[in-house]
Amino acid sequence: MHSLLSRQKEIIIYLMDKGDYIPVKNIAENIRVSEKTVYRELKAIEEYLKSRYIFLEKRPGTGIKLNITKEQKMKLNFELHAGKENKNDYMSTEYRRQKILTEFLSNSPKAYSIQQLSEKYYISRASIVNDLKYIEDRIKQYDLRLERNKNGTMLTGSEMNIRKAILGIINELMTANHENKNGLRESRLNDENLYELFGQFGREEVEAVAKILKDTEQKLNYTMGEIYYINMITHILILIKRLRNGNILYENKMRRDIRKTDKRIYTISQEMSGKITETFKIEVPEEETYFIYQYLISSGMEIINAGTDTSELLLDTSPVIMEIAEEIIRKISEIVDFKLTPDKQLYESLILHLKAMMNRLKYNISIKNPILEDIKKEFSAIYGLVGLVTLDTLEKYNIRAISPDEIGYLTFYFQAAVEQNMKQKRVLVVCSSGVGSSHLLRGRIRHSFPEWDIADVISTGRLKAGYDLKDIDLIISTINISGIDMPIAYVTALFNEADVRNVTEIYLKNALKSKNTAFSFKGIKKFLNKRYIQIENEIFSEKTNVKKLIKKIINENYLEIRNAKEYISEIHINESFSVYLIKKDIVTKTCVGFRIKSSAAGEYKADIIIGVKDNDEIHRQLLREIFELYNNKELLKKICFCRNTNEISELINLN
Repeated sequence: MHSLLSRQKEIIIYLMDKGDYIPVKNIAENIRVSEKTVYRELKAIEEYLKSRYIFLEKRPGTGIKLNITKEQKMKLNFELHAGKENKNDYMSTEYRRQKILTEFLSNSPKAYSIQQLSEKYYISRASIVNDLKYIEDRIKQYDLRLERNKNGTMLTGSEMNIRKAILGIINELMTANHENKNGLRESRLNDENLYELFGQFGREEVEAVAKILKDTEQKLNYTMGEIYYINMITHILILIKRLRNGNILYENKMRRDIRKTDKRIYTISQEMSGKITETFKIEVPEEETYFIYQYLISSGMEIINAGTDTSELLLDTSPVIMEIAEEIIRKISEIVDFKLTPDKQLYESLILHLKAMMNRLKYNISIKNPILEDIKKEFSAIYGLVGLVTLDTLEKYNIRAISPDEIGYLTFYFQAAVEQNMKQKRVLVVCSSGVGSSHLLRGRIRHSFPEWDIADVISTGRLKAGYDLKDIDLIISTINISGIDMPIAYVTALFNEADVRNVTEIYLKNALKSKNTAFSFKGIKKFLNKRYIQIENEIFSEKTNVKKLIKKIINENYLEIRNAKEYISEIHINESFSVYLIKKDIVTKTCVGFRIKSSAAGEYKADIIIGVKDNDEIHRQLLREIFELYNNKELLKKICFCRNTNEISELINLN
């Protein structure tokens, strides 16, 4: 089997699956390569199959199919699956399960027998049973289920949840690593995304929907952001596929909800439905128009810049959204001591995002942030701060907590604003080289940070002799410096792009760094009761659940409850830090709880539980201290590795 490339295997599997004449164009779209590549690979495939007495039949103008018996299919399928699997390969177990799940979703509520699936995918009945168990677990997150009757197994659930599941799977497939493709026109969809959609729905349909969406954007008077565009185009393609398959069951309440819409956006949604009917020759019911409306009203525009006119889009903003935007900006400004409130671009960008986001929350629509893990890694401090403040602010307005993907997008706005806030800074350059290289370094720093004031370029000798650092915000140095209590960014004499990133990171890290020492968390110390410190580690305690501690705090201070989940909002900032906010409706006094975990392998985790009675000053103080604890990794780690409450009390000077 080693004589075939992975792509060649994919082509064989695709031809086996179809069982009829397939145009090369279709093979190219589904395997996500060019037609030229398919023709080249078919030569190698033909030679390989001949040795197994399997032949390619070619019919000009129609396509290619495999001349293969059922027994040959079973044997060839076994060979193709032999060896190491890659989850993105057509032959892998994971890919097969994705395909079966997509089929169940697309044709719901159609029933499939295990025998049908076994024959279609050329695997044993036992393997299909295992696949269905996997699918059953996977669809729980969408509130869907598999039901079994005499006709077989079917997938059931609300139409909205079925659409969400299909969209989720396609989004996952879009993030898979495909080869770089060529020959595509310019598009907001990159090659990988475009080829994935071609494979799922066909090139002609994707291009036709893209044209409809382009006309729709002209009527909306704005261009959708990339992630919203992908969601919208994928939703329409799913809609068309589901309507063609039939058997759709809509919820009765949808017709009543249709009356509660934005008239202008709903009219545009109706026009889109008309275009879909005209283009694809299918009748689009009112319920589908309402689905389109939900996605349109929940879509945001492309990230705005200073020259973008947003006045028309901001006109119909509700006062509540404006209040939320102002409060988030004000809280973040207070915590990091940056003047972000006068930043008009930040304010307008945030409002436009929040408007669409509130509709997504209303209609339970999710967006995927493909670079979320990069955001958490590169902008960890801002991500944590934005997550904490939005959790707190939305709880105040009785709005449910948002997803990490949404927090990631909000982080972009604040990271840009904070970096903009860096502009007017006074820096000192310390350099040991000659006059020429010193001037080169000064010039390159000025080029990268044109608005920074370079106070001087000096030697280490002059620095140690007592240079006045009173008005200096940052030292940039090419040599090691000791004994200076000030942020220092070390760079090379040539000051390259890596140095620019390093200087930016050092400055921001220092600006966001906790101003408190380990012993100055006055708010936490005041409201943290030793009885609400829960310690879990491999040696000293049994495993516990954070919900038990939350329930204990609520039961002992507020009211008797059985299930803590409905009384909290939560955010998991990273694998080491989570915050649980007890809902303000039940809080009668301020309480703080800690649950800490550690392991011999060096892993650690802190769960912070807070319930804050209405008091703006205490509220601000606790938010600031929780962020400072999150941002002070050294102290956080020390706390998590404490073996008992006495050690924690000593560490933070708890009375």
